[in-house]
Amino acid sequence: MVIVAIEAEIWTANQAQGSEQAALQAILQCRLWELRKLGIPLQYMPINVAQVKKYAGAVKKDQILLQVFKRWGREYQDHNLADAFLVAQIAYDYGRVYDRADLEGLVKPQLEV
Repeated sequence: MVIVAIEAEIWTANQAQGSEQAALQAILQCRLWELRKLGIPLQYMPINVAQVKKYAGAVKKDQILLQVFKRWGREYQDHNLADAFLVAQIAYDYGRVYDRADLEGLVKPQLEV
């Protein structure tokens, strides 16, 4: 199975930006639906900001960079890159759970996400 994970849209005060993000996600979901109709086994996985923070073990958004470095040894200068890494890591670990693989190293909050 292919897992397509993307950070869920955030409803912002900026309507133009929020509408654009929602439209892009709608297009992506339509394309994925078309691929599923062709028999390609895939799953769409929207991941929200709260899940990203919980998975990283961060209470606040600004703690994510440090937690990514401490837990995975990845150093990012940009929060967006760290978030993208975490979204990919969540999808990867979800695939491990789906495949009933060894889940060693995952802590309770990660398993809950």
